[in-house]
Amino acid sequence: MRNSVRLLVSAFCVGVSGVRAQSGGTVQRLQAWADRDGRIQVRWVTGAPALCRVEYGPPGRLAGSVKEDPSCLRGTTNNRDAGTGWASNHRASFPAPDTWPVAVRVAGKTRDGGPVVSDTLLVTPPETPAGKTPRATLPITIHPGDWTLPALPVTVGIPFPAG
Repeated sequence: MRNSVRLLVSAFCVGVSGVRAQSGGTVQRLQAWADRDGRIQVRWVTGAPALCRVEYGPPGRLAGSVKEDPSCLRGTTNNRDAGTGWASNHRASFPAPDTWPVAVRVAGKTRDGGPVVSDTLLVTPPETPAGKTPRATLPITIHPGDWTLPALPVTVGIPFPAG
């Protein structure tokens, strides 16, 4: 079971543009990348329940800040103390700025008041898909056969990859 979980996590991260690194202190498995929808995604885990924000900006000047996704703050799994408003598994996203690379860092505090500070990661722009094929349309004709319907109830979808 443990091997299959590792494979699923590895498969999730394939194609991600950006930098992933281990970080010191209470932040673990910090990941940051730019997606093709114009957003920067940040994911991290803390060793203790914490409330965090992501600081971002040009390298050396982290002027922007965004709170983590509120849906992460559902609490811990301890039945006696639900820990609502705190999280151990965190995420945040924000619109990508116009200049690259973008530096990101996680900061915050643990439930007992301890500091949470991560290393700073540099996020690169998303990679443009390889290929030089121009876009085109493909006409599709459906033969109605012996159906006597006024209009064919047909839904067609072809899962072409992006790019």
